[in-house]
Parts: sequence; structure tokens; C-alpha cells
Amino acid sequence: MKTEVLCIDALHFADTTEIKNANIMIVVPYQNLLEEIFDRLKSMLNADDSCFKDSFKSTKKPFSITLANGNKILGFTAGSGSGSEGASTRGQRCDKLFLDECDYLKTGDIETVMALKMEHSNFEVMTTSTPSSNWFGPLFS
Repeated sequence: MKTEVLCIDALHFADTTEIKNANIMIVVPYQNLLEEIFDRLKSMLNADDSCFKDSFKSTKKPFSITLANGNKILGFTAGSGSGSEGASTRGQRCDKLFLDECDYLKTGDIETVMALKMEHSNFEVMTTSTPSSNWFGPLFS
């Protein structure tokens, strides 16, 4: 359910924001989750009743969906299993950030991703997770 809400919110923002060429970033701990999210986004966009049908571009390497208005949804793994601490997000521009399964991200992953706020302080962050007793639960309780 939470991933479905994330997908809807990302698409809504990409379609309605007044920011030109907006970048919406989705950061997850594992590749298979990123594939699941982007498959769902494409399914929503390609639905028979979708106003986006056949009017977007998508790539898998890197994970990216570009709407006709130029706004992009970009997907990144934080590298939680490899210890890369979110290195793939460095240098990216972000207008809205989604951290899915946040409780499975390492502290270093979060620190690297949140450093994006130093470059562009005016963006929203949405976090979701199934609690696993890692840092996410205590941080927001």
C-alpha cells in the first residue's frame, strides 16, 4: 500500500508541479524494490484510461521516467548492501525525494542522500518503511 501511495504521489508531483524540468528522486535500499516501483509507475502510466499513455519515455539504466512536460522521476539504490552509502545520488538535483523502506537504509546512506538539501534546500522528503527496529522507528517516534 505504501509503495502505491509513493507512486501516485510521485506521478502527481511530476504532472502538476510548476517547477520546470523537475527531478523527483526515489531512493531505495535494494535493486529489486526499485524495479518493482518502476514497473508499477509504468503500469499506471500505460493504463488504458491514463492521460499519459504513450506520452512518456522510460529507461532502466539508469531508472528514469520522463513525462512530456520534461519532468523526470529518477530511481537510485542506496547501496545499503554494498556499503556505498548512497554514492549514486551524489551530484544529483532534486525537487522531491522519496525514501522507500527507509528503515533498511544505513545511516551513511541517509546522510549522503540528505546532503542534497545543502545544494537545494527547498524540496520535500517523503519517507516510508516497514519497521524493522533499525534507526527509522526511533528517529520518528
